Amino acid sequence: MLLLCLKEMSQTKHLGILFAFICLLFLLQYMLFVFSRQSEELYHVGRRYFWISMLVSFLLVAILFVLREQNWQYDAIGEYLMQASKGVRVFAMSAILCVMLFLLGAAPFQFWHTDQIAPLILPVAMYFEIVPILTLWTVFWKLNGSVFSGFGEQLHDVYLCFGMLSVLFAVIGANASRFVRKIFASVSLYQTGVLLLVFSTLKANVVPACLMYMEVYLYVLLGIYICFYAIKSSGEYANNLSMFKGLVLMRPYIGGAFVFLMTVLIGLPPFSLFFTEFMMLITIAKYPLVIYTILIGTVMFVPVYLKIVQTVCFIPREKNFDRPDFTTYVSLLVYFAIFLLISIKPQYILIEEAVLSGGM
Repeated sequence: MLLLCLKEMSQTKHLGILFAFICLLFLLQYMLFVFSRQSEELYHVGRRYFWISMLVSFLLVAILFVLREQNWQYDAIGEYLMQASKGVRVFAMSAILCVMLFLLGAAPFQFWHTDQIAPLILPVAMYFEIVPILTLWTVFWKLNGSVFSGFGEQLHDVYLCFGMLSVLFAVIGANASRFVRKIFASVSLYQTGVLLLVFSTLKANVVPACLMYMEVYLYVLLGIYICFYAIKSSGEYANNLSMFKGLVLMRPYIGGAFVFLMTVLIGLPPFSLFFTEFMMLITIAKYPLVIYTILIGTVMFVPVYLKIVQTVCFIPREKNFDRPDFTTYVSLLVYFAIFLLISIKPQYILIEEAVLSGGM
């Protein structure tokens, strides 16, 4: 049901249908909290998510109420906003952007995302980190290509500010946290900031470059979460960084795969993430502020990655790891076979640009 909802969100060009499926998405994702409730902390996190989702849903209703006399097709809304009064235009654009930035988990709306990752059970945390991301970026690009197509100059500074905020909050959060899932939630926030910074240039060919970069990043993150399934002690999945001590020595195959993927995240050549980031930055070569912000943010993440590698490789283990399931080894083997293909030909995973960009 969640996948069907996400599919319809990516395909529709009708604002009313989009908002209806966003509300349905909120409800279905809240059910994930209900079904995975195992602690008092998760209960309160679920309640906060419910009330925040209700607030956003009311905002969606308010947008449709303001635009109630208009055709709700994306192109028609875009034409209407060009001619509407300043008050209506500012409210409608600000409200839609707030909803989308909230869904993408951009700063300062990222609190709901990082707050929920640690107490969630692993499959649900993996869903929030990986599954909806491309669909939400799809919707974001379509809205910009149709509804906001005539407001490029005004939106440039908006996306630049949110992108820089996301990079700043991500760097601070990753360096301050000892919870591995929250660290990777901060890494995802950083990637959101990178895409907002790159997209703020509003260049015509920037969407496919951003798309390929995000696809490769999500694939790397998928491998890291596969490793998480294999790192269990006394029946509990590892969450705190201290639980990863001595992983390479005691589980060399899992530990080696985990360290390798951390190396890829750093962005070193010849891995595909480096080349896709390089291609993305090439498209915005005339915007040094954006490039310098991204590069500085990457450098500030290196101590976080090195801290994880040091814990995994060089700190002695205090307790034994549980024996991983055989399917985990098979999953990693298949994963790295596909990873090798992506490293050679990253364009093989490029989704149809027209589907995502909506004709941008």
